[in-house]
Amino acid sequence: MTLDLPSVEWAVDLRRTEHVVDTSLFFGTNHWPNTPELKAKFLPNLRKCGIRLIRGDMMLQALVSKAVCPDTATFWKRIGEPGFIDSWDWKQLGWIDEVRAEGFKVLALEAYIPECFTVNGTLPTNGDEQAWKGWGEVCYQAAKRVEKKVDAFEIFNEAHFFTKADKTGYKRTIDADPDIYHYAHERLAKVTKKPLGGPATWIDVWAGSALETLPFDPRSKPKNLDYFSIHIYDTPLKTFLSRFDKTRAVLDGTLPSLPSDYKAPWKSKPIWLTEWDFYWENPQVGMEWYGFILAELLSRGINNCLYNYQENFDPKDADLQKPWRLLVECGLNAKSQKVRVHPLASSGSSEDLTSACATLPDGSIVLIAANAGLSERKAHWYLKGMDPKPRTVQVIRAIASYPNLDFITPQRSEAKSTLPGPRDFECTLPAKSMVALRLVR
Repeated sequence: MTLDLPSVEWAVDLRRTEHVVDTSLFFGTNHWPNTPELKAKFLPNLRKCGIRLIRGDMMLQALVSKAVCPDTATFWKRIGEPGFIDSWDWKQLGWIDEVRAEGFKVLALEAYIPECFTVNGTLPTNGDEQAWKGWGEVCYQAAKRVEKKVDAFEIFNEAHFFTKADKTGYKRTIDADPDIYHYAHERLAKVTKKPLGGPATWIDVWAGSALETLPFDPRSKPKNLDYFSIHIYDTPLKTFLSRFDKTRAVLDGTLPSLPSDYKAPWKSKPIWLTEWDFYWENPQVGMEWYGFILAELLSRGINNCLYNYQENFDPKDADLQKPWRLLVECGLNAKSQKVRVHPLASSGSSEDLTSACATLPDGSIVLIAANAGLSERKAHWYLKGMDPKPRTVQVIRAIASYPNLDFITPQRSEAKSTLPGPRDFECTLPAKSMVALRLVR
């Protein structure tokens, strides 16, 4: 008796490119290991997992401390004085040189607001033009020092979490997000042409997010945002992905509940996920969760995917790193390159099984599937528009709790036609696993 495994079929149209993903920006992490011991521990694994971009805080509140500048009036009085800017604590940006020296790209986070401009230690008063312009000027001066060493800038980080509204005249912290972003962007745009975006807002948390205020501000125009950055911390797969989909719908103006006069100034702008992980109040997840999320984000065309907790790249947690290593081994993230992501149409139950398909610059086609379920599943791809040239099928499989990646032969891999047209590939995924098929010319 043969057990018929539940199957999901994907029709992939190789003639269409739905997204282009730059792997040099897509795969990254937060925080820099700032001691020799931490570097020795983490850096080899970060490289093995294809991590190329490091996001770090510029710590502007420490750069211009209250000891250096007690208030807004003093700042504007001294800003033109020789030596004033040099007196700032520039060692706060020293990590950028370390990151570059090790060969990683840099996403520099312009945060947080120096206390001299604030009324409560975190935010200026609503309408205090001089204080808000002071914030923008500090962002400008910091970027000016490091612009040649930085690959992208991000304006602020989770304002709903790191600022307070009391005494400011703002009703909620998220009501200050437009001022935080636009006063900084106005000055930063004078010093850099590199990707410049923000506001690194945590989607759908208790305090609300900048998605509710910033896109609706009259100052928000297509020209003043290169990417909209978000953070997602949710364990259920559907909930996690719904946060991304909601962001896309708001930016594009397709969410049904939006006001009729909403202009959607940032329609089609890239979304960067600059922090993500499971929600820490839930039980820790396994490698199959990370594999599912990475495959889904790739298929959705997210342009930047920075996993938050570097601890997961500790050599002792090799199981959790398998999805990243698999994407390196299959060639998709073996080097910095732009890959073309193709649209997939699925049939069959796919709640625990997902897939993505991309073509690499060398013409190789990569099929990825992740099974987050507790039983075996069968993945079936039907490729349209594939050229007739013979291809070698390479298969890499990662299974939770197994010691290593497996290099296997698929149960079935055959071409239905020797002429230009559809081709058929199939593979069985064990429970809690991820697989990649690379079709090499």
